[in-house]
Amino acid sequence: TETTEFSRYMMERVSGLNKLPKLIVLDLDDCTWSPETYTLTAYPSKKIIGSLGAYGDGCVGAQCGNTGDVMRLHPGALFLLQEIYKAKKGMEGCTPALAATNIAVASSADTSHAAQCAHKAFDLLEVLPGVTLREAVNCGWDTPVLQNKEIAQKYKNPYGGHIWVGRDPSTGLSSKKAKSHFPMIRKYTGVEYPDMLFFDDSNWSDNCGEVERGCPGVVSYRTPEGLQVEEFFSALERYAARAG
Repeated sequence: TETTEFSRYMMERVSGLNKLPKLIVLDLDDCTWSPETYTLTAYPSKKIIGSLGAYGDGCVGAQCGNTGDVMRLHPGALFLLQEIYKAKKGMEGCTPALAATNIAVASSADTSHAAQCAHKAFDLLEVLPGVTLREAVNCGWDTPVLQNKEIAQKYKNPYGGHIWVGRDPSTGLSSKKAKSHFPMIRKYTGVEYPDMLFFDDSNWSDNCGEVERGCPGVVSYRTPEGLQVEEFFSALERYAARAG
C-alpha cells in the first residue's frame, strides 16, 4: 500500500543518518499548530473528529467555544509525533531508530489565557486514535521528569520538566527561549544542548538564531508556514550533518 511504501522510505532515509537527536524541542504557535493561541477568545473545548490517515479517525481539531476558531496540528508536527510514538511503542511500520528520541516543548505564549489554551489543546488533540498530544509528548519520559515536585511548586508547572509554555517571570520563563525555556529543559531533562533539535516558526523574532547562539550545540530549523513533513526530514539531515 501507499502507507507501507512511505513507511519503508522513511525507515531507509532516517536509519541512514549517522546520528539522531536525543530530544526534539517544539515551539507551538504557527509551528506545531495554528491558529496562534494569543488570538483565541475562548478555550478549546469541542473535539472535531476526522481522519488521522491510515490509523483511523480521531480528534483532528479543537473548536474554541462557539467561535469559528479550530486548533489543528500542522502536517509535519502530526507526522513527527506519530512516528516517534509508533517507534517507542514498537508499532507496525515504525522506524526503530526514532525510539530513542524524546519530545519537549518550548513555547513563549504571551498571556496566561494563551498558555491555558495550549494546555487544553494538549488534552484534546490526538496524534493517533485515542492518543492525545500530551500522551505523545510524555511518551518515553520517566517519572522524575513527568512528576517533578520542585517544578510544580517553584515554577507552577505541573506538566513536567519537558513542557514549558508561557513567558510569566513567576514561572521562570520569559520571551527569550535561549535564556529561560532551554536552560529549564536542559536542567530538568538532563539532555545537553548538542543532543537537541529545535523547530520554531521564528516569524515574530529570530528564536532559532537566538537559541543557537545562546545555547551552543542546539540545531534549529525554521518552519515559517508551520512544520511540514519534508521539513522534519530536512531537519534530521541538518542535525546529522552538524553532528558530523
